[in-house]
Amino acid sequence: MNQSLGSLGIILLIVLILGMFIDWIGIVFLVVPIATPIGAALGFDPVWFAMMIIVDLHAAYITPPFATAFFFLKGVIKPEWGGGITTQEIIIGVLP
Repeated sequence: MNQSLGSLGIILLIVLILGMFIDWIGIVFLVVPIATPIGAALGFDPVWFAMMIIVDLHAAYITPPFATAFFFLKGVIKPEWGGGITTQEIIIGVLP
């Protein structure tokens, strides 16, 4: 069981690192066809394994340097909401 959890950790670390630089669609096309059979061979439930990948992609979505979510948040801020909000303030708000 420790070997399968170690393999899961490596897969999730790879997905996280890729998510810092590549959009999620590219990661799904690249990693999922390779990682899904590995997860099945390690004995993980396919739905649980897919949810782990999804949660990891979400974490990568808000992780710098790419951090697409920061730019979306910056773009939807209306001037009357306090247009002086900087990207640095958004990053500080995401840290917790």
